Amino acid sequence: GYRAILDVDARHADALHLLGVIACQSGKAADAVELINRAIAIRPAVPEFHNNLGNALRELGRTQDSRNAYQTALQLNPQFPEALHNLGISLKEAGQLDAAEERYREALALRPDYADARVNLGNVLQAQGRFDDAIDCYRQALAQKPTSAEACMNLGNALQRTGRLQEAEASTREALRLRPGYTDAHVNLGQALLSQGRLEDALSCYREALRLRPGYVEAHWNYSLALLLAGDFANGWREYEW
Repeated sequence: GYRAILDVDARHADALHLLGVIACQSGKAADAVELINRAIAIRPAVPEFHNNLGNALRELGRTQDSRNAYQTALQLNPQFPEALHNLGISLKEAGQLDAAEERYREALALRPDYADARVNLGNVLQAQGRFDDAIDCYRQALAQKPTSAEACMNLGNALQRTGRLQEAEASTREALRLRPGYTDAHVNLGQALLSQGRLEDALSCYREALRLRPGYVEAHWNYSLALLLAGDFANGWREYEW
C-alpha cells in the first residue's frame, strides 16, 4: 500500500516513514534508516520520524546515533513518552543506568499506564541491585498489562535473586504460558528449579531452550554446569568447552 502511494508521489513523507517502520519490524534495519531519512529530508520537524529512526539505528548497533535521533525527537516534542522510553533503553545498553532510570521515570510521569516503560525501569533497578523496587515495578506493570510475558519473566528473576524460589518459579511459568517459545524464560525457570535442588527438571528446561535456540550461549553454559553437577562429566565438559 505504501509503495503504491510512492509510485504516485515519491515525496510522500508519511508513506516513506511508515514503509521504514515496516522494514525495521521485518528485520531490515538498514533499509529502514534509508527510508526514514528520506522522510526526514522532506519533513524534518516530525518527532515521530526521528524516534523511529532511532529504533532502526539501535537495531544496527549504532547506539550513539540512535541516542542522537531520540534527543532530536525530544527537542521537537519534550512531552514524548515513547522517545523518552527508547532513549532510556539506549542508555541502559550503554551502561548509563542512572540516566536510563531518569528517562523511564520521565516517560512514566507523562504516561503512568506505560507498562513497557515500567518493565524497563524494573530492569534498570534490578541491574542496580534494587530487587525489591524492581519487583514492585514488575507487579505494577502486570497490573496494567497482565499479558506481558517479559514482566512475568523479569519478576521471576528478581524474586529468585531475593531467594523467593517458589514465587519465582510460578512467575516464570506464567511467562511461558503467555509465550511458550520464550527461550530466556526456559533458562530462568531452569535456574529457579536448580536452586530448589530439582536437577532433572532444570536439565529439561535447558534442553528445551537449546531446542528452540541451538546457539544460545547462556543456555549451553547453564546446561554444562547442571550436567557437571549431575555427574555427567563427558557431556558436561563438552557443553562447557562449547
